[in-house]
Amino acid sequence: MLPGLRSLSLFLLLALLLNPLLRKLRENILPPVTVLIIDDSQSVPLGTPADSLALLNAGLKELKNKLEEEGAKGGGSGLKSDISPDSFSFSGKESALCDRISALQEEFDNQNIFRVILASDGISNKGPEPGQKQFPFVVHTIRLGNPNPR
Repeated sequence: MLPGLRSLSLFLLLALLLNPLLRKLRENILPPVTVLIIDDSQSVPLGTPADSLALLNAGLKELKNKLEEEGAKGGGSGLKSDISPDSFSFSGKESALCDRISALQEEFDNQNIFRVILASDGISNKGPEPGQKQFPFVVHTIRLGNPNPR
């Protein structure tokens, strides 16, 4: 009886002492998030042929489907608000590329942002250039139109 009681008390003592350690070792694996950002400013269609914009639309739909098949969670947004590949308006007055990419960290807080795909003409007329800042995720670019201002 006494050895059983001793064993039980030792087990309970060890369980109480190791509980914080076991909680710390528990991992919460988040699915990778890929975010598509579309530059919806007025400068994009000026230097981009209409057929290229149609190809972009079809390609982004295909990319989004492929990412979802791979298990990645996808999100899409314009520089100002959420956007879907069906609703490009290209009516924005300014392009704050770096600010939009930086805002993703707050917008997707507690999520695993794996990569950002930025479709833009490269003209950033507000804030710093995206190449001047380090981000904790990979930024891939799709070049649209003519990056030279007219």
